[in-house]
Amino acid sequence: RLRAIPPVVCVELGPGSGVVTASLFQSLSLPSPALFVGVDINMRAAVTSRATARRHGVHHHDVIHGDLLHALSPRIWGHVDVLVFNPPYVPSPADEVGTDCIEAAWAGGERGREVIDRFLPDVPHLLSANGALYLLLEAANQPDDVAG
Repeated sequence: RLRAIPPVVCVELGPGSGVVTASLFQSLSLPSPALFVGVDINMRAAVTSRATARRHGVHHHDVIHGDLLHALSPRIWGHVDVLVFNPPYVPSPADEVGTDCIEAAWAGGERGREVIDRFLPDVPHLLSANGALYLLLEAANQPDDVAG
């Protein structure tokens, strides 16, 4: 599906190492350059993601240090063709969510949905008419509720 409608704007939230963005770029083999944007609340992850993209030849790429979709310019709202998010989704104590410790990468609070539930309301405003969301979930996150 992604190759049929070549994406112009691709966003990854929480890119961490940047390997998903680099893989997406390489697998799409786009005829014209797309804009790739990462948003990560962890500054070290943002720096690492930027370096990974550069190493793998991702053109027109930037990583923004910020929290979820609020870090993105309103100018791209309604224009994102691919949105990828591997959120902190593991059920965990609420006090582990959003810390500066490593567990913040996976700690999702009750039902693993704390970060996911903050993110979901903005998705329809961000995606283009042909936009697609790729969101990693597990059973405790109640995927049918998320999709519904």
